[in-house]
Amino acid sequence: MDRGTVILHIVPLSAFDQSPALPLLKIERDFHSFVPIKSSTANNVRINFDGILKTSNADQRATEQRAYVQLFRNGIIETVTSTIMAVSSGSAMISYLDDSLVHEVTRSMSDLAGVGVEPPYALLVSLIGVSGAQFNFARDPRVPSYDSLGNRLDRDQYHFDEVLFETIPTSLEECARIMRPILDQMANAGGQATSPIFDEHGRYIPLRR
Repeated sequence: MDRGTVILHIVPLSAFDQSPALPLLKIERDFHSFVPIKSSTANNVRINFDGILKTSNADQRATEQRAYVQLFRNGIIETVTSTIMAVSSGSAMISYLDDSLVHEVTRSMSDLAGVGVEPPYALLVSLIGVSGAQFNFARDPRVPSYDSLGNRLDRDQYHFDEVLFETIPTSLEECARIMRPILDQMANAGGQATSPIFDEHGRYIPLRR
């Protein structure tokens, strides 16, 4: 819907061997699995040629969606969300994206296991349409964002190195640790050496609410 999009692909390695028999009817009726980023439920679900599509907008006729999840028949998940940037005084800011990604990856992998698609999984992350935006690296929403802004992103697209999950993460901390190469690359794009969700000892820092 807006400029600034994050794209996740979770690719079970089994997808390249034999397509699993996904329970399409069960998934179609479950509005609480494979839901769009920053949603607790899917507002619209439909079976399509590729598998199952779940969208953020309730209106089936909507030509634009804030977010969607396409679950392919071979178990691959494509999760896309726009509106990741907030514009203030003419500047675009991206806040707490690391946390959203960790939460979404943990949830999606659990959903895959719930329908019989087991690891290992490859995770791929891309940012599209983000040139000129700045990451807000603050870990406390009470800290003014202008004290924690990274450099302006100098590319419109970023495609980060993939990481491999050998097992399903059992916590956000475990997921963040495995995802760290991607999260550090995101921080590098904003001029920081490491992701702000880790302390100097590499420990996960939960976001203060």
